[in-house]
Amino acid sequence: MKISLELLAFFSDPKHWNSAANLHLLNDSQNRSKNNRSLEEWLEDPAVNLSPKELLVGEISLDLKSFSEFYSTRREALKRRLVNRVYMTNSLSEGVRSDSDEEVIEDITR
Repeated sequence: MKISLELLAFFSDPKHWNSAANLHLLNDSQNRSKNNRSLEEWLEDPAVNLSPKELLVGEISLDLKSFSEFYSTRREALKRRLVNRVYMTNSLSEGVRSDSDEEVIEDITR
């Protein structure tokens, strides 16, 4: 598979690895079964019991060339789900950007 420089830059950016849009909670057996398989190959395994719809990506291609589209689609779907499920009694301050891509990953071992 030939990867464009743009796609390689996207893959190389650590913020795309540990982002909520690229992570999904898996139980131990799912995590072991995923191992080094591509998402597309892994979801085709009947023992996995997950679908693209459950990953909030619907009809998006799961091949590696489409990862940036998968990432942005899933990120937006997660945002919509969060907004629909969280009730806020006060509005956010005007200085907060609602479209910020910054996500905080904390090391809980500190």
